[in-house]
Amino acid sequence: MKKEIENFINLFSNDRKVLYSALIEKKDWILDKYYLDLDFTPTIENGLEIYPSVFALLDGGVYLSPCISEDPNINNLVSLTSYLNLFDKKHIPFKKGHFFVGLDFRKIDDKVYKELFPNFYYKFNEGEFIKTEDELINAYASFMIGKKGEYVLLLPKDRLLNNVYPLEIAFEVIYKKENLSASQIEALKEFASRMHITLKEVE
Repeated sequence: MKKEIENFINLFSNDRKVLYSALIEKKDWILDKYYLDLDFTPTIENGLEIYPSVFALLDGGVYLSPCISEDPNINNLVSLTSYLNLFDKKHIPFKKGHFFVGLDFRKIDDKVYKELFPNFYYKFNEGEFIKTEDELINAYASFMIGKKGEYVLLLPKDRLLNNVYPLEIAFEVIYKKENLSASQIEALKEFASRMHITLKEVE
C-alpha cells in the first residue's frame, strides 16, 4: 500500500497513537507552493454571471466546491483541488480558457496551519485505493481520485462563509496567450493588478 493511502486511512483510526503518527507524517505536506486551475466559465446566480473562485481571491479568500455524496457526512464538506509546483515541469496542462493562480501555503500563520494541514491530502490514482470495511473512509476516498501531483483540501462547510475560506496567499497568475482571448488576458491583467501579484505568460 502506498504510504499516502496508508496515511489517509490511519487518520480515521480510533487508536490515538496511530492517528497522532499519521498527523506527524503529513505535517509538512501543505507547506509549499500550489496552483489552482481556474477558467472563465461563469456561474449564473439571480440572472447574473459570477465567478466564485476569482471573486473569492479578490476578497482575500479561496472558494471551495461543495462535495456531493449519498453520505451525509460528506455532504457537509467542501473541497479545493490544487497542483504542486507544476511549473517546474516541462509539461504544463493548460486547457482552452484556463489559467493558473499560485498559492504559497508557507505564508499561512500558525492558527490557519493547525486548521488546514490535517485536512490536506494527496490524491490517489484510480485503482490504487482498495475499499475498506469503513464506509466513511470509502466515501472520503471517492473525492481523492486524481493524478500524480494533485492535492485536495477538504473542510466542513461550517468553517467557511459562502464556501469561502479567508486565505490571502496568492502570489502569481500564469497563462498561455493562445489559450485565452484578448479580453480574457485584459481581465487577468486587471485581476493581477488588483491582487498586487505577478502576471506571467508562459510559452
